[in-house]
Amino acid sequence: MSVTICSEIVEIEALLPSAVDSECAARDLARLIPWVFKRTDVVSQNEDCTIAWPIEDRDFKSLFRKLSDYSLDLAGSETQISDAFEARESIKLLEKSWQQPEREPFSAFVRSQGSMLKTLMTAVYCNLEGIREHSPHIQFKSQLIERPGLLMAAVLAANITLQRRRHVTRDQEVFVLGFYESYLHIAYGVFPATTVTRVHKEGCAKGEEFTIKFTRGYNLNLKDDWLELVPALARLYRYLLSGNAKVEAAARLHSEGLTVGIGA
Repeated sequence: MSVTICSEIVEIEALLPSAVDSECAARDLARLIPWVFKRTDVVSQNEDCTIAWPIEDRDFKSLFRKLSDYSLDLAGSETQISDAFEARESIKLLEKSWQQPEREPFSAFVRSQGSMLKTLMTAVYCNLEGIREHSPHIQFKSQLIERPGLLMAAVLAANITLQRRRHVTRDQEVFVLGFYESYLHIAYGVFPATTVTRVHKEGCAKGEEFTIKFTRGYNLNLKDDWLELVPALARLYRYLLSGNAKVEAAARLHSEGLTVGIGA
């Protein structure tokens, strides 16, 4: 079963609605500036900045230690996803398993990306005002993002499984965070309930097309990129936990009573 994926790079504002006022967003950002970016605008890939990291300011230290090792493994590559993806691409959906054996040689690399992503998102979560005390259980899984269509389809399939268990069918939004070499991207797709129901029962129609929107790539070693990315991650958290997101896993958190305050 094949579909056509239409990809485009958009501004963050086109993906994520703001869930708080500007003052709360500013306080979020103030908490999310790591020690190293209070001293420099660029983290050198050739030295471990965590050696001098003060004990009293531990937020993000583990992330930058992992990022240093990861950057050395990439050997200075500056390839971005925009250099690799096509505006229109036909992909074959996997019908029996979402595992991709051809990716096995990259498993250690993927685990490294996943570890960084989990560390980053945990640190962001723990520094957001009015969220941590509710402690919803959120998991992060990592895949190579060079085939975002397949990855997004796998996430959608998991959400549909949750829908079936709850006997509901509604529009589904899918957010994917992932590294493409040195750059972190946020990808987004929305799938109408009618399409989800039809594809689940009948499969994709001939010529079926879906659109995936991407942010530009963010290099975590650059202060300017960091200051643009982390407010977006904060905005993503607040949206997912606001009760307004069309994401079945988030809806399940609310149905089980794990709500979260989003006000200042």
